[in-house]
Amino acid sequence: MSVTRQAIYDHCQQWWDSVTHSSANTVSPAQHRAWLRWQQQGLPTRHHESWKYTRAEQFFTESLLSHPVQNLSAFPPKKEKQVIADIKQLSANISIDKLQQAINPLPNTVVVYCVNGQFYGDNDSAFQLDWQAHDSSPSSLFLPTQDLLDEDSDGFALLNLALSTSLPQLTIPADSQMSLHIVYVVTEIGWTQPSLRIHVSTGSQLTLVEHAISVSDIPQVDSLCNSLTQLHIASSADVSYVYLNQFSPLCQHIHQLLVDLEDSAKIQSWLAALGSRTSRLQLIHRLAGKGCSAKVNALLLGQAQQHLDHRMVFRHLAEDSESYCLHKGLLAGKAKGVFNGRILMTPEAHQAEGNMYSRNMLLSKESRMHTKPELEIYHDAVRCAHGATIGQLDRQALQYLCSRGIALAHARQLLLAGFILTLWQSLPKALYEWLNHHVTPGFALVSEQMGEV
Repeated sequence: MSVTRQAIYDHCQQWWDSVTHSSANTVSPAQHRAWLRWQQQGLPTRHHESWKYTRAEQFFTESLLSHPVQNLSAFPPKKEKQVIADIKQLSANISIDKLQQAINPLPNTVVVYCVNGQFYGDNDSAFQLDWQAHDSSPSSLFLPTQDLLDEDSDGFALLNLALSTSLPQLTIPADSQMSLHIVYVVTEIGWTQPSLRIHVSTGSQLTLVEHAISVSDIPQVDSLCNSLTQLHIASSADVSYVYLNQFSPLCQHIHQLLVDLEDSAKIQSWLAALGSRTSRLQLIHRLAGKGCSAKVNALLLGQAQQHLDHRMVFRHLAEDSESYCLHKGLLAGKAKGVFNGRILMTPEAHQAEGNMYSRNMLLSKESRMHTKPELEIYHDAVRCAHGATIGQLDRQALQYLCSRGIALAHARQLLLAGFILTLWQSLPKALYEWLNHHVTPGFALVSEQMGEV
């Protein structure tokens, strides 16, 4: 039985009452503003163009909404620097072996765990960064993020900002080079709202990995993780960003990354959505600095009855800015995929360039892909291009491989790998191997559900 929007609103109201009445938490003015806007706006509907093919109610179940909101006053005191001495103390359901296998192999990686919505460092090295509480953050750095919500507002982002009990900020020192791996783990029934700010200082280089993974020994965990990351990239800073969703089918996931770029700042992203029965990934880039650049390579790999939704937005607000997006979808079984892309060229975007391409492959008669790359241009002196294709595996290529003695199943996997792995070619070797290791097992599942199309 599907849940009603009223049941969702009632649950959110209970959560807000718990937040405001808890002696362990002080509600900030920003939380109040977000909650007031949420009351006016509510959950997105299909009348919103970016939610045309995804229902907000899909992320909720009756058991999720019937789970009581935890009494915030019962939470242990939250320290600004909270380190995991033994991760088993947080949840007996966590599989340590699975968790260790999930961490990327880059040297000098700082690992931050988000377990059931709370952030922890793996050791004291995690706090060599400037880790600040929400109230002490230099909020002026992140004011443009509110502008993003004004135009590309999303009810789930507003809920995150309103209901998060802490919003830590990590500051990457100027002219430094480091790797940061954030692991999202959900081991309990319920709804979590992890929220994080990261400021990348001038001239620094950051490799940022956000990895959602199910490492519970109990597979039946009905949950929703609504995460929000705000990333401010200062002038001449360079960020490599990797996102990987490997949540179990019963753990729904909504992740939003809001990026603000200053002069000559760069971000290059590699994204892969494999897990969750229903998931939505939204990246909103505010290209506010002269000569800044944002590039995205993204993958939807859907099978069974998954519903995977990606939205990419690039708002060009300065001259000589550049954006590029290559999105690929590979769907089998009864999976459904959605790609909604938008490049906005404002009157200030002199000599800016934006390119967006969607390439999709359907491997069964019941799989579906909805794709819509958009260009919105208010300046004549810009360069823009976009395109979208939907097709199937090349039968002639399959026949050729089989005629050379390659088994049909293996031939399919080779073609699927060739279609996908080009997305990761520009990754550093260690990250390429790590991402490929996690993505490759999905090929076999997709190939098994391939039908005659």
